[in-house]
Amino acid sequence: MDPLTSLGLVSNVVQLLTFVGNLLDKTRGIYSTADGVVIENQELETIARTLGGLGKFVQRSSGNTNKQPGNTSISKDKSAADIEDSLQLLCQECQTVTHELLSTLQKLKLQGDRSAWKSFRRALSCIWSESKIADLSSRIEKYRRQIDTLLLISLR
Repeated sequence: MDPLTSLGLVSNVVQLLTFVGNLLDKTRGIYSTADGVVIENQELETIARTLGGLGKFVQRSSGNTNKQPGNTSISKDKSAADIEDSLQLLCQECQTVTHELLSTLQKLKLQGDRSAWKSFRRALSCIWSESKIADLSSRIEKYRRQIDTLLLISLR
């Protein structure tokens, strides 16, 4: 066997062992937790729920400032209204992506009785869904950064 073929074979074996090790770690994590969920997914769920709640709060609070009775003498300039409209839109879009992430994470929870086989299958589903979860998390992070920027500008 030539050296390059041997190197390729060793590389494939290392990748397989890494995948199996990751799968077994996730299986053990799912089987041993009370919620039947991988800890990373549980953390993501908490963050997504918090961010979704904050988005709702921002929408309510900015919507209420426009519609306060007796506050008709104060007029917003065009740039402040544009910032508020952008903030509303970003919060709505962020909540949409957050809802999608939460539903994906919900599907990955182990439901019902625990068995090693069910935990293994759920861990395999988690690994297959990692790219979707990473994509949704990245999108949420982009929305969060933009919302932060708009909030800072509006405080100015």
